[in-house]
Amino acid sequence: AKIAPPIAGLSVPEGSIQIVMANGNLSGAITGLRLVYRELGEATLSGRISKGQVEGNGDLTVNIPAIEPVRGKLGYKSQSGKLWGEATITAKQFHKSLPVVKGGSITAGINEKGDVKFQGEVGVELGRVARGTLKGAYDKGTLALGADMQIKVPGLDAVTARVDYKNGELEGEVDIPVSSKKLAGIQGNLHVAYRDKLWKGEAKLGYERDKGKVKGEVTLGLAQTDKGDLAVYGGGTVTAQLTSFLAGNLKVDILPEGETKLHGAITVTKPIELFPEKKTDKELFKISRNIPLWAILVAVIRLRAGVRAGVGPGQLRDITVEGEYTVGEESMPSFRISGELFIPAYAEAYVAFGAGLGLDVVIGSLTGGIEAIGTAGL
Repeated sequence: AKIAPPIAGLSVPEGSIQIVMANGNLSGAITGLRLVYRELGEATLSGRISKGQVEGNGDLTVNIPAIEPVRGKLGYKSQSGKLWGEATITAKQFHKSLPVVKGGSITAGINEKGDVKFQGEVGVELGRVARGTLKGAYDKGTLALGADMQIKVPGLDAVTARVDYKNGELEGEVDIPVSSKKLAGIQGNLHVAYRDKLWKGEAKLGYERDKGKVKGEVTLGLAQTDKGDLAVYGGGTVTAQLTSFLAGNLKVDILPEGETKLHGAITVTKPIELFPEKKTDKELFKISRNIPLWAILVAVIRLRAGVRAGVGPGQLRDITVEGEYTVGEESMPSFRISGELFIPAYAEAYVAFGAGLGLDVVIGSLTGGIEAIGTAGL
């Protein structure tokens, strides 16, 4: 008859159990009973049945991809009523294709019910910035080997990432919050994955500072260096609208040290008036003289001269502030200001000459004429 164990993931493809009842005594033999645990390995059990007591022993082989086959022991004693077995995986038995595995060991054991239980752990390093412990579990025929890794990346908050052992490789994903102190202004989480022995991730995230006066979108990424370190990278262009007349574009660079550098130009969009227009008009002299011609007829001569001058309005125009600033550094920002100081001015002198005819009578004079004005200015 076919043996169908009630344990998920366990099958018995071959072997035999012979039972003989004689004179009220139960006897028999267990021959080459093969127990196959899906995704884990297999065991063989042989033994005898005498006077109702069962004893047997055999081998347990753990066969997991990228781990050298591990041999252990399997046995059963009816006096204790327990099936037992165990095989221990040491750090040296992990394949070289896996990340660095430090000391420790994991023991796969079979309990009295035939279930598989794991104990112990081995240390794992994924690059120079991710360290954790690898542990095992076996549930309903599914093997789970995984590690909780502590990750520290400059510019991001420290997190714990879960990586699982699948098809001979470790894989995992985690969302890492952006550090508000280092990468100030960048908002959100960076989704990072570990595959093919590398950590990497990239995302478009919002950027906002100074209560929305500086905002936009930047690219934030994470990559593993040749030395095994993790470093952020990225950047973008954001808009700065500081006031109604002060605006520009700033470039944000994300540095591997986990800091941001801002550089660009802010332009004053409207002229800044320093002082209003000021002008003056001063007459230097004024002459009017009657020259008798005949009888009561006189010639009237008029002459006057003066100066006019003005300055302003004084304005600062096309003001641009250029520079760079690394957030988090103690050094002072570097800025350069350029623009145009515009002060219009003028000065002119004028001479007015007039002539006419008049009547000189007892009660006064009656004159008329024309006047011509000439100016010269700067």
